[in-house]
Amino acid sequence: MTKESKQKFNKVRIVPDTSIIINQILSEKIEKGDIKNSEIIIPIAVLDELQSQASKNKEIGFIGLGLIGAPMCLNLVKGKYSVSVWNRTKSKVEKLVDAGAISLSSPKEIAENSEVIITCVSDSKDVKDVVLGSDGVIEGIDEGKIVIDMSTISPSVTREIAEQINSKKANMLDAPVSGGVNGAEAGVLSIMVGGDKSVLDS
Repeated sequence: MTKESKQKFNKVRIVPDTSIIINQILSEKIEKGDIKNSEIIIPIAVLDELQSQASKNKEIGFIGLGLIGAPMCLNLVKGKYSVSVWNRTKSKVEKLVDAGAISLSSPKEIAENSEVIITCVSDSKDVKDVVLGSDGVIEGIDEGKIVIDMSTISPSVTREIAEQINSKKANMLDAPVSGGVNGAEAGVLSIMVGGDKSVLDS
């Protein structure tokens, strides 16, 4: 292999929580002849594809289907992610279910069935209600899961919620968005993320 061609390849580094999925995809590609079993390196583009497919196998829960939340969630569904949804106004769930999302009965059930839980609601009180309230996310979450709050709320409330989430050995990212309804529909919102970088990278 020439020096020039080596620059187009990279050793495979499998992230622990996605290794089973990536190994399965690799096996399928080997069977099809896309990758030789003896090879220890694969093209970077293939590795990127494998990691992208692995991330799409994560179960996502989405809470809050308002003017911003609904189009954000719809874009995830269109992107072939597995998405469960909950909203206080049940009629807003129907369009997402028609597109392929799964409707669940409470934020608690969303947390029980999702690895990543996204909240996008109106204000601080609403976030506290869906996360810390009765039948809230906190009652269904367990170790290793991630809550991403995309609402614009009080920093003190964010810290309070994060402490409760962390007490369950789960993680939280504060990720308010900017760009309005048009940005949400087009999938071009600006997202300002605060939290542990290792959680974000996962």
